[in-house]
Amino acid sequence: MINILDYFNKIGIGPTPGELLTILAATGRGKSWGLIYFGKYALLQRWRVLHLTLEMGESSVAMRYIQSFFSVARRESRVSHPIFDVDGEGRFKGFDINEIDRPTLKDDGIQGYLKSKIKKMGSRWQLVIKKFPTNSLTMAGLRAYLDQLEMIHFFIPDVIIVDYADLMHIDAANVRLETGQVYKDLRGLADERFCSVLTASQSNRLGEGVRLITLKHFAEDYSKAATSDVVLSYNQTPEEKMLNLARLFVAKNRDEESGRTVLLSQNYHTGQFCLDSCLMKLAEYWEQVDEDTRGRPNEKD
Repeated sequence: MINILDYFNKIGIGPTPGELLTILAATGRGKSWGLIYFGKYALLQRWRVLHLTLEMGESSVAMRYIQSFFSVARRESRVSHPIFDVDGEGRFKGFDINEIDRPTLKDDGIQGYLKSKIKKMGSRWQLVIKKFPTNSLTMAGLRAYLDQLEMIHFFIPDVIIVDYADLMHIDAANVRLETGQVYKDLRGLADERFCSVLTASQSNRLGEGVRLITLKHFAEDYSKAATSDVVLSYNQTPEEKMLNLARLFVAKNRDEESGRTVLLSQNYHTGQFCLDSCLMKLAEYWEQVDEDTRGRPNEKD
């Protein structure tokens, strides 16, 4: 097994000062969970994280961070996820399904349990979550908010997460042009403030239902791909979703290695974007996915 972020660090991928990282995925396919995963990673490094949400409420984002940190299930205590068997180079050989019991948000005494867990984190929780209405946040407004955080709260973020850039203020009459400009401005902000900016983008219609999303599947303006330093596409077929599997494809990695795919073992019921990971080996992987889902009912989202 390899740790996904250990592998990504080796090829220059992760929250990096002065760079823009974009997660590309189809509608409703884990973009927000991916951003929270990287936010969690940054917090564990004791970095200051500003998480801007333009869609979900602040309490919903906070609860996702709590689930991600402490693996708390929403309803069912019995959850499952794949565990990978790998070769000596960390490449996929097979997987088994692991079932475990986790506390749930409906358990008696869960609030006290979580409060004690959060207290133990201490100063590691340097996290600010801020909600802005969809299509209301401008770059001028974002800069003003950053100045306010610094002057009033002495909070200067190392990582800024924008969930997601396509929901910032964009003139409906010039969607394509202004969307591309938003990404350029975010890239400029990362450089200007020497912080890492992470965001997500929705794929176009061609990206719906394909097995692998690539740069050609960016919606509205391809310049978003050109502006981003790193683009990770999140891929999951209906069969993979049934098994709590997904793939991250390195679609772009400026000046470094790209084109590799990392397999993810997940469980969103406990807030886990990545529980286990390994490098992909195509033939063996798809053979087992087909075998393990044959005859299973297709679960609804």
